[in-house]
Amino acid sequence: MTTGTENMVECTLENPDDFLKVRETLTRIGVASRKDKILYQSCHILHKQGRYYIVHFKELFALDGKPTNYSENDQARRNTIANLLSEWGLITLVNPESSSELVVPLNQLKILSFKEKDQWDLTAKYNIGSKRTEDGDQNKKNETLKFYKLHPNAKDPIYATEGSACFDIHACFDGQEKYLVRQDTLTRVIEKPFRNGVLQIHNMERVMIPTGLIFDIPEGYSVRLHSRSGLAWNEGLYLTNCEGIIDSDYVDPIFVMMTSIAQSPKTINNGDRICQAELVKKLYHGLTELKKPPVQKTEREGGFGSTGK
Repeated sequence: MTTGTENMVECTLENPDDFLKVRETLTRIGVASRKDKILYQSCHILHKQGRYYIVHFKELFALDGKPTNYSENDQARRNTIANLLSEWGLITLVNPESSSELVVPLNQLKILSFKEKDQWDLTAKYNIGSKRTEDGDQNKKNETLKFYKLHPNAKDPIYATEGSACFDIHACFDGQEKYLVRQDTLTRVIEKPFRNGVLQIHNMERVMIPTGLIFDIPEGYSVRLHSRSGLAWNEGLYLTNCEGIIDSDYVDPIFVMMTSIAQSPKTINNGDRICQAELVKKLYHGLTELKKPPVQKTEREGGFGSTGK
């Protein structure tokens, strides 16, 4: 199916602050696994260039250039949800006729009341949720990584494809006016508005990129940040510390430390995918001091190339 803002359900809000109210309401509408008490959110409210749209998550994938199997049934579910929001007075549809014909029966949707939501596991079906185990079944014990958005325009972390091991994290320049850039002993400050609207960094400079997110990491887990292969290969931009480790007791805003090894200046746009991340279960190991050095376990002799090329 064709995707694009012209095919989305455009709406208006009586008050800009209603954005958060609509977004919260959408977390309580979707497809339910009643046995497991899991509600998979289907739609999201998109704020783009001063306009608002009710969109299916697969439409967001398409906007970001990712492969998607957005179907007529997905569109019908989106239309039905948009119509409900309009009936409840949360939004005003710009073109009500566009979402009036292709709809689904209400029994295909689960709508939780605000009081019920604490009794369910709310997750975005096409976002950060349970991944399939090797035998193809859903692992009910898989943890869900929850996140808080500091700014309405901060992008949700999203798995690019069904088989992605990591989810993408985006830059969010909203709310921060000054950016510290370092190169050896030299330090400079970049202030908004950026020249040409983009953050520019030069060869061997380091900069902390805000994401507009705070993670609520389950106890016993950590989040690991990795460089994006395409960004490192094509642009020469990679994580300064190679791998970022976020502990479960860290509940402050997430920043991504990046370095450019490119000879020419490189730019980062608001909303660009800057790294990928994964939720990793921690394995606790004991640490014991030895009284004697360990003995050789194999025929190995030394290191640093001792076994040849």
